Amino acid sequence: MKKILFLVFLFLNILEAKLIILDTYEYKSDTISELSGLAYDGKTLYAISDYGVLHHFNIDLKNDKINSIKLIKSYPLKNKRAKRLKKKKRDSESVVYKNHNLYISFEIEPRVEKYSLDGIKIKKIKIPKVLRDISKRA
Repeated sequence: MKKILFLVFLFLNILEAKLIILDTYEYKSDTISELSGLAYDGKTLYAISDYGVLHHFNIDLKNDKINSIKLIKSYPLKNKRAKRLKKKKRDSESVVYKNHNLYISFEIEPRVEKYSLDGIKIKKIKIPKVLRDISKRA
């Protein structure tokens, strides 16, 4: 059984980069691991794994405390033809929710792609060449 730790946090001052952890919650799972990004739309918590799987969670928050987290559904990331991403393309790293879509970044082949909430690729987002060049990494 793998344990996943979810954190509820609050940025107090962006300029000073202060971060306060309000609560933690340990979620136990045999099937979910390597979460690398989280996004929240006010109702659903989206979690992306290093293996190209998008998880939807129902998170019950009250007074900045986590009462419960329940897995709703998991979706493997798919291309525009609804085929699962090839193994070398599944290295998802972060996720952002905006306007009922998810923007997912990838690490090995640096890119950002727009996805539907059920993990189907909508389009590739153009990023500067310097960000695509892995030889420029620190």
